[in-house]
Amino acid sequence: MDNNNKINSVIYCIECSLARMKWYQETGETRFFDDSAAYLDVANIYIREIINENSKSTN
Repeated sequence: MDNNNKINSVIYCIECSLARMKWYQETGETRFFDDSAAYLDVANIYIREIINENSKSTN
């Protein structure tokens, strides 16, 4: 996956996580709270990959 697709995926993951958090806040539902964290975990993985690729290309 190229960096542009990774960046788009990061944005999507953050949007999904925020939507979940808003839903939790509005409904008081908490049993799926880990879903929100999972989206952020995926975003974090892509961000680290982008940083690693960029550092390789600048060295």
